[in-house]
Amino acid sequence: MHSTQKNNDIAIDAASKALQLSEGIHELTPFNSSIQYVGKDHTVGEPDVSNIFGHEGFRSSKEWIWVLEYNMNIDGNTHNQQYYAASRLGKGVAYWGPTQDFIDSFQAIDGLPITESPLYDEDKPFENRDPRLDMYCVRPGSRFLGYQFEMNANYKNVLNYWPVLNGTSANPVSVANADQSNAARSYSGYLWRKHCDIATSTPPQFQA
Repeated sequence: MHSTQKNNDIAIDAASKALQLSEGIHELTPFNSSIQYVGKDHTVGEPDVSNIFGHEGFRSSKEWIWVLEYNMNIDGNTHNQQYYAASRLGKGVAYWGPTQDFIDSFQAIDGLPITESPLYDEDKPFENRDPRLDMYCVRPGSRFLGYQFEMNANYKNVLNYWPVLNGTSANPVSVANADQSNAARSYSGYLWRKHCDIATSTPPQFQA
């Protein structure tokens, strides 16, 4: 609540309640170990925030104050936001994604904006960045919902890692890059990772 609204008493009361709820009732949920994949390419692994913003997080995270839960056992009872945000290869339609301005707003790891930080390299723009960039957003060269994500037209094919994830093969397989070729694709070149749960995109079985 902004101070110019002059609702100081209401703001004080709300802040007091928030502090009370932080005492063992609500707390921030840390990122899981997949944070090690930020700033790296698809060959390494896939950042995953489902322990906070996915089905696991809906069930167990103390970070949520108010949330609509979804029952995965009921046919069709899925999170529509994932369908609209996910990539074409990841069973979605890629209707929306972050803008370039939003991507640029993530600071370098020294806390400085990329326009000021000596750590920022425009030839390697996703290295040395705030880890939340890769935890919340999908950018070219990363892995998303089991697939290599590329929006450059030069990438006619990308790698499908589901054979590796399912244990049916030691190597990923090449598939047509529907994320780039489909007319309804990421219009900014990026997608949202936040609130997309890889468990929802798990193929029932891998077919080569």
